[in-house]
This record gives sequence, C-alpha cells and structure tokens, in this order.
Amino acid sequence: MARPELRLTPLEEIGQATGRPVEEVERVLLVIHALEPVGVGARDLRECLLIQLEAKGQKDSLVWRLIHDQFDNLVNRRFPEIARSLKCTVEEVQAAADDVATLNPKPGLEVSAEDPKYVVPDLIVERVDDDYIVLLNDRNVPRLRISSAYESVLKDRKNSDKGTPGGDTRAYIQNKLNSARWLIQTIEQRRRTMIKVMNCIIREQREFFDKGIAFLRPLTLQQVARQIDMHESTVSRVCSGKYVQTPRGVFELKFFFSSGLETEDGEDISARTAKEIIKTLIDEEDKLNPLSDDAIAKKLHEKGLKIARRTVAKYREQLSILPARFRRRVA
Repeated sequence: MARPELRLTPLEEIGQATGRPVEEVERVLLVIHALEPVGVGARDLRECLLIQLEAKGQKDSLVWRLIHDQFDNLVNRRFPEIARSLKCTVEEVQAAADDVATLNPKPGLEVSAEDPKYVVPDLIVERVDDDYIVLLNDRNVPRLRISSAYESVLKDRKNSDKGTPGGDTRAYIQNKLNSARWLIQTIEQRRRTMIKVMNCIIREQREFFDKGIAFLRPLTLQQVARQIDMHESTVSRVCSGKYVQTPRGVFELKFFFSSGLETEDGEDISARTAKEIIKTLIDEEDKLNPLSDDAIAKKLHEKGLKIARRTVAKYREQLSILPARFRRRVA
C-alpha cells in the first residue's frame, strides 16, 4: 500500500477551519517561525532554510536569493543556469551553495526528550608486546554471592525434619539456593563465552588490530561458533548489544562480522573494507571531476577486487555519499 502524500494546508483553509481571518493565521505562523530551534515549524525545506537565513540577517543576500528564486536549479546543481539568472559568476554560486550546506535541513532533530545513551564497553582489548589480551570490563559490576546465613539455616538440625514448619523452611531455602547457584553459573558461563568469542575474533581479524579497518576480513557467526564449539545462536546472543574497547576504538562485537567479496587472487575481503576503500577514493577524488560509480568499480577492479557497479552504488548509498553529479564542484 502506497504511503499517502503529505499536503501543505493553505492558510485560507486553516482560517476557514478555525473561523479566523487569514491575516491572523499568518501572524500566528510568523510566531511559530520565531521559535527555537530556528527553522522549526516551516512548511517545507525551502521555507525552513529561508527562515534560518533571515534569522542570520542574510535576507536578500546571494545565498537567500539562491534558495528563494532558484531552489529547483540549486537542488539539481544547475550552477551555470543560476549564474546567468542571478547575473553572477559560477564560482560565486558555488560559494553560496557551500553556505547553504551549512544550514540545518531538520532543525527539529535538535530537540529530543530522550537522554543521551552512553556506550560502556563490555570487553577491553589491550596490546601487550605482540599479543592482545581480552579483559572483562566489570570492575563496577558487583559479583553475585550466596549469603552464608542461608547455608547455616540448612545445617541447623531443627530444620531437617520433613513435614514440620522448620522442614518446609529448609526445603524452600534449598530450592532457592539451587536457583541462585544456577544463575551464578549461567552468568559466569556467559562471561567465559564472551571472552572466547573475542579471542576468536582477534585471531581471525589480527590484521585489523595490527593495521586498521582496510584489513578487516569477512567473518561469519558460524565460523566463530565452529571454532569455539558452540551453537551459532549462542554466539549471536553473546554479541548482541555488546561493545569492546580496542586500540583502534570502540566497536560493537557485530562490527567484526560481515560478508565477503572475492579478489582476483582468490582471497576474500570484508564488505566493510570495500566501503572504506570506496570512501577513501571519493575523499581523494578530483572535486571538479568526481568519480562515477562505474569509475569507482573500475578502480576497484584494478586493485584486484571483483565488484559490480550496482554494488558500488549500494555501498555508496549506505555511506550516505551523494552520486557524482551532486558531488561535482565548479570551483
């Protein structure tokens, strides 16, 4: 089912619905536009950007005219047409477009009722000489223990006869102690499993820890599960929502798992590595003549990586990088 299109309600309709004159509706709208953050309450992107420029005292500037009069051409980066229409140079249009890029298209996102969520690593990987050591980051987490007071109750002979009130108490405590021991054993087993998984990741991704993200290899949950002799679902649960602090930064455990792409020499590289290479190529490209997806695919082929143009396009979109025609600069 197709999503319904959003429709801007004309001020006249709002006036009729509220029984107020259009002039009053316009005044209320201006009050809303004056609220913080600047640009909130705008009826579309164009109006949102214009409100921000007016708040900066840049009304009727080249940047303001670019949005007010040439918005469609700006979106499609038709800089020569804009320059002819506004009677300025293409370089001036490019500079104004750069100023537009500094504005906030979604000012409402600055306001959030949610508290910031901080990541506390569950594991710490430290390099000691030529080895990597895995440590549990649980210094601030209290360890569970069973109170000795309950064990003394079990040893009390007065509570040893079944069918008596004391005997019922002893049976109840024994049952709860068994549950507590099971819980503690389960937690300890999970801790040991986390360390096993991380040690396996270090073995498989040693080049990443030594040299960086460009050397991240393809790795699956099934591979790790097979090496540590556990079920794949167990490894998945252990990795879910868990973070590790490494010499390369803080990562979610699932960061180290990704599909692979084949190279011409028969080896595989991680899809994340391919994305990093694509990002580097785009960062270093000639901004006056940016690389198309096809050109990027050819450069990757030259590096021995078998990848299709549509895969490059998919990775580029996942990296939130615009197509070449939108990255092109005129100056």
